[in-house]
Amino acid sequence: ISAQDLKRGEYLYFETCAMCHGAEAKSTGVIPDLRMMSSETIAQFREIVLGGLRADKGMAGFADVMDPQDADKIKAYIIHRAREDRAEIETIQVGEVEEG
Repeated sequence: ISAQDLKRGEYLYFETCAMCHGAEAKSTGVIPDLRMMSSETIAQFREIVLGGLRADKGMAGFADVMDPQDADKIKAYIIHRAREDRAEIETIQVGEVEEG
């Protein structure tokens, strides 16, 4: 994904998702942390975000405010955030091993 699309995904996430799912895609603990999405959830992302696939669990569909490409940009942003945080954790763990 391009840097521009990633930035758009970040903007859309903050506009649409952050209120419930947390800033920087970090959950406050009440709503699922999207950085931990399963491969099944990633595959169903459009159906969940646009189509309301999980409306029975409180996740409404947003097809009235975004298109499939915007949903894909949000998904890319969330995956990017997960990778960033994973890399940071791995760096910290390596540092701890080297110190110990």
